Amino acid sequence: MRRHVKVLAAVVLLMAALGAQGADLTRLQELVESGNAAAYPLARTLSADYAGNPDFDYLYGRAALDSGHPNEAIFALQRVIINRPSDDRARLLLAQAYLRNGERVLARRELDIVLEHSPPAIAKQARWAIRTLIEPLSPQMREPSRG
Repeated sequence: MRRHVKVLAAVVLLMAALGAQGADLTRLQELVESGNAAAYPLARTLSADYAGNPDFDYLYGRAALDSGHPNEAIFALQRVIINRPSDDRARLLLAQAYLRNGERVLARRELDIVLEHSPPAIAKQARWAIRTLIEPLSPQMREPSRG
């Protein structure tokens, strides 16, 4: 009987911890989506517990980028890509972080990957970014003419 009580107590504690975890991520998502500057400090606080969770890492990357911390955004978004290689939203954001960090070649690489396997709306965003943000700054990176 005592053993069942201990197991039940452990299950209750685990469920409470999982509920708190969901509440943390929900709050962070609300802050990020509303553009609230409090998102970045909250994400930094939560990173010790949630880094490696792709949903958290995406939100952390957005919050870091919006707050002017492209290096942190890059690390968080790279973790997303490791866990979800086909996450084109994360790749677009990672390309943006690379651009803000002056890393045009890496940004172009991410945008090219998005172009390879994205639905038309996301591919359109990637093409726009290449044409307007990368190519004017780096003529040597332009694709050769096919004439």
